[in-house]
Amino acid sequence: TTGVSVTVATNATNGWTAWVKDTNSGLLSSQSANYTIPSSVYSSSATSTLSPGTEAYLLWGASGTGSPSIDTGYAGSSTTGGGLSPTFQRIAYSSNPTGNQQFTLKEIAAISGTTPAGSDYTDTITVVGAGNF
Repeated sequence: TTGVSVTVATNATNGWTAWVKDTNSGLLSSQSANYTIPSSVYSSSATSTLSPGTEAYLLWGASGTGSPSIDTGYAGSSTTGGGLSPTFQRIAYSSNPTGNQQFTLKEIAAISGTTPAGSDYTDTITVVGAGNF
């Protein structure tokens, strides 16, 4: 995707933390293909890499305005990112108060030649943030 920007402003003395989770543990086609392109398993210490011809669905966190820190497991590129899970995982953080820090979330995926075609592959990603007082 082209991504979604997240903007954070907080007066919390110790900054903030953001977490992410998804609904389907992958890209779900519930109607046309009745199939899920699976997300890789999340690792807090490393990203996963997309390989052409191998199914995978990842989330890439890119630092933006104010240079917030992106968790190692999501600090990727156009071909690397972190696995999504139905439980919250830390994606970004800062240790200082801020008036305007931004990061971008981009979904990236690869399919195989046998992945069922479908026009309704979707996922719902939830992002939650909190100040660290």
